[in-house]
Order: sequence, then C-alpha cells, then structure tokens
Amino acid sequence: MLSVIEHLQHKPEHTRKKIAFVTSVVLTGVIVLFWLVSHSLQTEDASVSVQKEETSPFRAVTENVGMFFADVGTAFQGMKDAFSDIPEEVKSGSDVAEPAPVSE
Repeated sequence: MLSVIEHLQHKPEHTRKKIAFVTSVVLTGVIVLFWLVSHSLQTEDASVSVQKEETSPFRAVTENVGMFFADVGTAFQGMKDAFSDIPEEVKSGSDVAEPAPVSE
C-alpha cells in the first residue's frame, strides 16, 4: 500500500487530483449502495412485521422527554439512597480536626 502511495506522489498534480476524485466518487457510491440495500431490507422487515399503532412525532418526543426525566429522577433517588448511608459524623464534619492558627 505504501508503494502505491509513493508511486502516486511522483505523478503530476492534475493526475493525482483525477485519481482522488475518482476514488472519492467510487467510495461514495459504495456507501450509498450499502445504505440503499440496508434501507430496502428495513422496509421489507417493516412490511412483514405486524403493523404497530403509529404515534405522532409530537407524542414520541413528549414520551421520550418524560422517560428522560423519569430516568434522571431514578438516578437522583439512587444517589440519595447511596449518600443516606454516610454516618452523621462525616456529614457534619465533627471529627475533622481544626486547622492550627497561623502566627504572623
């Protein structure tokens, strides 16, 4: 592979630009081809599967936002439960030594 790159570096600039353009077009075509094939497979699977009740985009967004806030609430509850096991001495800082006064 390195020898191919080195060989291309010795070609004139207009030839390198043509090769770069053709290579990018071919790679883009391959990506589009894979996308179209995967998209057609998904639509075939969707037509075969049982039709679900379609929801409106607004309803889907509101349901997802609601689930997000429920998950955040659950996470905060878990943190609250985790910190409730901390002894009172640690919470109040009563066993922490006072710093020594600095003399000037």
